[in-house]
Amino acid sequence: MTPEDRGTASVMDGAAARAASLLATAYRRREQLEALPPDLAPGTLAEAYAIQDRLVEAWGGESVGWKLSCTSDVARRTLKADEPCRGRVMAGRVDRSPVTLDGGKYFMRLVEPEFGFRLGRDLPSSGAPFDAEAVTDAVDAMIPLIEIVDTAYRDWTAVGVPSLVADNMLSGGLVLGEPAADWRREDLASREVTLAINGKPVTRGSGGNVLGHPVNALLWLANHLSGMGMGLRAGEVVATGLATGLAYADAGDTAVADFGEFGRVTVAFDDARGGGARSADITQV
Repeated sequence: MTPEDRGTASVMDGAAARAASLLATAYRRREQLEALPPDLAPGTLAEAYAIQDRLVEAWGGESVGWKLSCTSDVARRTLKADEPCRGRVMAGRVDRSPVTLDGGKYFMRLVEPEFGFRLGRDLPSSGAPFDAEAVTDAVDAMIPLIEIVDTAYRDWTAVGVPSLVADNMLSGGLVLGEPAADWRREDLASREVTLAINGKPVTRGSGGNVLGHPVNALLWLANHLSGMGMGLRAGEVVATGLATGLAYADAGDTAVADFGEFGRVTVAFDDARGGGARSADITQV
């Protein structure tokens, strides 16, 4: 690396650190941002992932998995994205269903029924490129789940995908259902999923909405990470992305995702102090 290259890298690293600090402060103070300042906002996904890494460092704690976004037509249309994106799942943000969470600790409570996978063995970057058989063989269990999407931005649909990636791709937490070791006997692409809020059905979809099959999302992640010199580790959970339409929950609401034979995942939000973004429109698949 030339002195000029080192200087450029140092400037970029400093900008990533400052952007991550702004995002971390927004969460700590419970004050949303309109957007990152123009001189700190990422212009590319590479810059966005650099900020994401710094934000995760600022939070501390352990990363226990990954969440994928823009793996469905609904998500790509909403965010005007043309490729999947990923964020990290932090250890303190994983719960088991059924669970009641403090609705006031989220800026936004977008609830997403998703197919998750728990890795039974590593998929290191040295093994790439992977194929669907390789990543399927590495899976220990399929876990139905609800992802809680949250963000430090006031209008999350307006800031652009790179800024969302910088904000850990909106990773608010996961609520896990019962692991299924025999998931391969089912065609996840045709497995219907429904979501009800306070007992009222609001949206439905299937595993086929996730890049044609949730395994395809896992395959994308394994090869994406390998291109960055990273890999998947045994024990990590991967949330593969939205299988239904979009639905928001208020504080006081209870959301139930029904995965049929794979069971239900339930999360309730208490504490009426919870505010944040909400949409009157439910996008169906």
